[in-house]
Amino acid sequence: LSKIGNNQYAQTEDIAVGDMLLECTGMLSDHLAEKDLRLEMGEPGKVVVNCNRMLLETLVYNLLTNAVRHTAHGGVVRVQLEGGELSVSNSGTGSLESENLFGRFATLGSETSGSGLGLAIVKEVCMRYGWHLGYAFKEGCHQFRVEF
Repeated sequence: LSKIGNNQYAQTEDIAVGDMLLECTGMLSDHLAEKDLRLEMGEPGKVVVNCNRMLLETLVYNLLTNAVRHTAHGGVVRVQLEGGELSVSNSGTGSLESENLFGRFATLGSETSGSGLGLAIVKEVCMRYGWHLGYAFKEGCHQFRVEF
């Protein structure tokens, strides 16, 4: 977080977000199989952003990892990229406390491990590039959205 705040990731390039999604979901295939989770992901739209590659990968990986970590065995993780928006959704039993959700060391539940920094890093990356980050609980699903 401090490295992002201190502009230590200054190098940027044009990156296809869909390609980054495919790379990150591939890295999670073992975790998805271990929990018998189904990944629903349509053909990603053609969204290109100018940013630091490592920061975009961290943002995408953190959102996906949280979805996998907090989805019950046999559940579904949905990923959608279209119209300049990335949406990562997973089933859940109730809304999360959105007031502290993106704060440092915030935890999403006592039954899972984690440092509580993943969503804080996602927020910091979004703030750095002027992207909008949102959370909603709709129809039994947690939905995190990043508007590029």
